[in-house]
Amino acid sequence: MLLIIRYGAQAINMPEKKEQTGSGNDTPLKNDALHKNDLLRAGDLENQQGFDLYKLGTINSLKKAREYFKHTADQGQATAQHNYATMLRNGEGGDKNAEEARKYYKLAADQGYTKAQNNYAKMLRYGEGGDRNLGEARKYLKRAADQGHAIAQGHYGDMLYDGEGGYRNQEEARKYCKMSADQGLAETQGGYGYMLYLGEGGDKNPEEGRKYMKLSADQGLAPAQHIYADMLENGEGGDKNIEEAKRYRKLASDQGLGSTPDYFDTISRE
Repeated sequence: MLLIIRYGAQAINMPEKKEQTGSGNDTPLKNDALHKNDLLRAGDLENQQGFDLYKLGTINSLKKAREYFKHTADQGQATAQHNYATMLRNGEGGDKNAEEARKYYKLAADQGYTKAQNNYAKMLRYGEGGDRNLGEARKYLKRAADQGHAIAQGHYGDMLYDGEGGYRNQEEARKYCKMSADQGLAETQGGYGYMLYLGEGGDKNPEEGRKYMKLSADQGLAPAQHIYADMLENGEGGDKNIEEAKRYRKLASDQGLGSTPDYFDTISRE
């Protein structure tokens, strides 16, 4: 759970050719690595074909897309592994299978594919498709976060904040939360704003806290709208503005507390 929800009330070197010996046949054979590289190039095209079929959204096109993704995934193409896992997890183009989804997410994650690292970490964190493993979840979230994945930065910051899967570190939590917030993720904008307001993980800065809370509120996040309304009403981090406070409070009330997205990355072309 991200901080705002709590406060509210995710180069191959070309190998040398080997010569076949014996039987008088001097035809050069491809090295296994080169053959794999060719397969991966073909897999890129097949993944794109699968993506185009997926976007059509019909029963038949989803079934065919899943077949394309699986075929390419089993050749080792990371994007296809991620896409196939996503269709397995969501039950698109066939039955749901969280265990298989987790397996394919891990294959892609271990190749450094950030979206798969984020999704695999989420499944580890919440025990989806297998046992819960907070330490591994935190490890994979950090890998994705350090490559700039905004959702992973927010969730990694959240685990640091709570001490899930390892030590508690509010300073690092605040740093990663800011990285995510500055990429425009509404939930972490609100969380980072509240950390600034309270002085958690660093100095208090109500003015900056109010600014980030407004960014989150203006993206429609109901808990942020409630908190920003309080800040306006009480003059925290800036001038009082009762009329604006009423407007933001109504925006929040009209949608309740809102629903929380699952923060899983979806199908990708590349």
